[in-house]
Amino acid sequence: MHYILIQDESTEGRILNEVYVEVARPKLTIGELIKKRVAQEVASFNDLPKKAAAILQRQKGPRSSFAALRAFRESGFQVFIGNQSMNQLDQEIDIHANLRVRFVQLPH
Repeated sequence: MHYILIQDESTEGRILNEVYVEVARPKLTIGELIKKRVAQEVASFNDLPKKAAAILQRQKGPRSSFAALRAFRESGFQVFIGNQSMNQLDQEIDIHANLRVRFVQLPH
């Protein structure tokens, strides 16, 4: 079992957000990684106290995952494993300690 740290970055390299994702398998596709990351964010959001989240609408996992996968396909963001750009949802990555994953927002 590994925990992967995913960092959201601006195109200037500024870290905007960090999310830890639990991965039990030794290999994962980029699409699976995106779905796991979204599921973790939705779970964290939905665990907020009701009062703190009252202004915000509760997130829905499948809809959020679909939107994230679509954004990746339409170049809304780019995923880097180490320094390597990943361009396809079906690209497999080896999961190991100290794996560096970055989601970089691209200009619209």
